[in-house]
Amino acid sequence: MESRFDWTNLLIGILMIIVGILVLTNPAATMTTLAILVGIAVLISGVIFLFKYKESTANLIYGIIAIILGIILLTRPAFAVSALGFIIGIWFFIEGVLGLTRAGFYKLISSAMYITSIILNVLLLIAGFLIILNPFVAALSLPVLTGIALLIAGVMHIAGAFSSKQQPPSLPY
Repeated sequence: MESRFDWTNLLIGILMIIVGILVLTNPAATMTTLAILVGIAVLISGVIFLFKYKESTANLIYGIIAIILGIILLTRPAFAVSALGFIIGIWFFIEGVLGLTRAGFYKLISSAMYITSIILNVLLLIAGFLIILNPFVAALSLPVLTGIALLIAGVMHIAGAFSSKQQPPSLPY
């Protein structure tokens, strides 16, 4: 099979890691700043997936939802701050579910990659679930949880970009 490098996964992964590091290195940042950073990441992610709409309808749907969410986060900072826990929790939960649905692809590449994918995506699900469960209590630790979840998702996107010996099922990821 022809080896194919996935630039979109690489770009999304790098973006998530950069935003994750920014969030983790400045935990005293205001929630408004966090909402804006997440809004930028979600908006760019949505645009990238919109360009991949020909691969699957799920890419189109995810791209449109992410663009709308990104615009809301950027244009309504007061709303974004109040809803940020729910928004980030749902976003990370969806990322974890999508990652788990693709884990079988990594089994074709290596068992270590498969196990790593399962572990990291379960951690992403847990982080999303904890944020959704109690977003107001989580607000105190939200920058740390968000930074860790962004790093996990970023690593998985980059791993997917470099391990494309064959193309996985086309999903928004």
